[in-house]
Amino acid sequence: LKSNMDESVGSYSRSLDSDKRLNETIASVERFKMLASQDMYSKLRNEREKATFSMMMKMNPAALTNIRKEFFAREDEISLEEFMYIIQKHLINKNGEDDFVMETPEQREFGINMYELFKDIDINGDGNLEWQEFTSFTVEKANLLNKRAKLTSIAHYHDSSDVLDPSAKYRHRHDISRFINIPSLKQFAVLEDHKNAIFVFNSRLGKHIATINTESAPIAIEQINDHDKVTVVTAGADMTLSTYSLDDPNPKRRHKRLSTWACPGVQIGLAYAPETQLLYSGGTNGNIYSWNIQERNLVSTLVGHTDIVMRLLVLQKLNNIASASLDKTIAMWDSHTNEQLLRLEGHKKGVFDLTYNPNFRLMVSCGFEHDAFVWSPFVNSLVYRLKGHHASLV
Repeated sequence: LKSNMDESVGSYSRSLDSDKRLNETIASVERFKMLASQDMYSKLRNEREKATFSMMMKMNPAALTNIRKEFFAREDEISLEEFMYIIQKHLINKNGEDDFVMETPEQREFGINMYELFKDIDINGDGNLEWQEFTSFTVEKANLLNKRAKLTSIAHYHDSSDVLDPSAKYRHRHDISRFINIPSLKQFAVLEDHKNAIFVFNSRLGKHIATINTESAPIAIEQINDHDKVTVVTAGADMTLSTYSLDDPNPKRRHKRLSTWACPGVQIGLAYAPETQLLYSGGTNGNIYSWNIQERNLVSTLVGHTDIVMRLLVLQKLNNIASASLDKTIAMWDSHTNEQLLRLEGHKKGVFDLTYNPNFRLMVSCGFEHDAFVWSPFVNSLVYRLKGHHASLV
C-alpha cells in the first residue's frame, strides 16, 4: 500500500512539473507572439514613414493643384484604388501619364506602401478619403519633416583623437584666448595669451600649418572673406589693427602681414560685415568703430557703452550689429544708419560673450554671472535664462 501511495505521489508530482513546464512554454510562446507582433508593427510603421516621405518629397504646388482637381472631380471622396491611381499619376509618373502598372518589385512595393498610407490618412475609417483629411495629413507631415530636417542639421561631434596629427597634441604654454574657424580653408586659428603670434591648424587632423609672427600680442581676431581671398585681421596690444594673408597663391606672401594701421586705443572685439564691407571694432573706452579695410581709414564711431566692448556680432539678414559690454548691457545697432535700436538690460555683471542663432532668431549672452541669458533682437526685454552652471561663463 505504501509503495502504491509513493508511486501515486511521484506520478502526481511529475504531472505538476509537466503542467508547470507547459504553462511556461505557453507563456513563452505568447511573449514571442507579442514580440513578433510588435516587430511587425514597427516594420509596418517604417514602411508607412517611407511612403509618406517619398510622397512629400515629390509634392509641389502644381502636383497639389492637380490632386485637388481629382478630388473634386469625384465629389470630394476617393476610394483606395482611386487614391493609388491619382498619386501615381501626379507624383510618380512623368508628365502626368495615365499608365498604372504593378509589374516591377518597386511598383508593387509602391502599391503596398500607398495602401498602408491610405489607411493612415483615412482617420475616420470609412474607406473613402476626403480632401480635408488629405490636406490635414499633408500639413502635419510637412511640419514633422521640417522639424526633423532642423534636428538633422545640428552638428554631431565625436572624439577624433585617434586620427589627430601628433603636432595637434602639443600643449600650449599659455592659455588660448581666442579661436576662429575658417571653413572655406578647412582650417582654424588660435591666439595665445602673451604670445606675438597667430597659430593656424588643419581642422580635420589638427596639424599645425603655420605660425604667423606679429609685432605685438594679438588680443582679438576675425576672418574676412572678400573677392575669393581669405585674410584675418587682428587687434594688437599696441593699439593697431593688422591684416594677414591665409591663402595667397604665392607661398612667399602667404601667412604674411598685408597692412597695419593705428586706432584710438586698444580694441577688444572685432566683427566683419560682408554686406557693407566694413570692419567693426570695440574699444576699451566703450566706443565702436567701423573701418574701411582697403583704405585703412575710420568710417564712423558708434557711441553708447560706458565700459569695454568685449564682443561684437554681425546679424547679417537683419542688417544689425550687436555689442556686449562690461557695462552690463547689450546694444543693437543699425549697420546702415549707425543708430542704436535697442539696449538690452538684465545682466548684473559685465557681459563677456555673445552668439546668435539665425534659425530661431535668438541671441545668447554670458559673462561673469552663472546663467546664460537669451534675448530676441526685436524686443527690449529678456526672453529667458539658462540656469545650471556654478561658475562664471567666461
